[in-house]
Amino acid sequence: MRKTIFLVSETSCGNFLNGPSGTVTSSNYPGNYDNDDYCTWQIQVPVNKKVRLDFTEFKTETGKDYVLIYDTSQYDRPVIVFDGTTYKPPPFTSSGNVLRVRFISDGATTRKGFSFNYKQVGKYNILSI
Repeated sequence: MRKTIFLVSETSCGNFLNGPSGTVTSSNYPGNYDNDDYCTWQIQVPVNKKVRLDFTEFKTETGKDYVLIYDTSQYDRPVIVFDGTTYKPPPFTSSGNVLRVRFISDGATTRKGFSFNYKQVGKYNILSI
């Protein structure tokens, strides 16, 4: 089993996002993202709400460039990791009111990247991937 280790010390792009909804894209979208990107977006909605992500586009270098999703207060390991160009990730709803999305690209090939919409949803939605 091959294990991928990410050793990066600082974020090159991303943002802290508050509010009921918005859109997040990779750098230069809809053009190709940069080599060696390390981007972090933290999305927070009011307590007793959850965050739902809906990807509208997803094209990254398979096995090299990754989108990692970290659920509420589980920032030591991603809940799910996406890469590649074949499938758009399914909708994802957090278990709490904070969600962190990280994008990491290597120093070689780049692709179009990704775009997703986020929105706050009611507290009774269940975690879905």
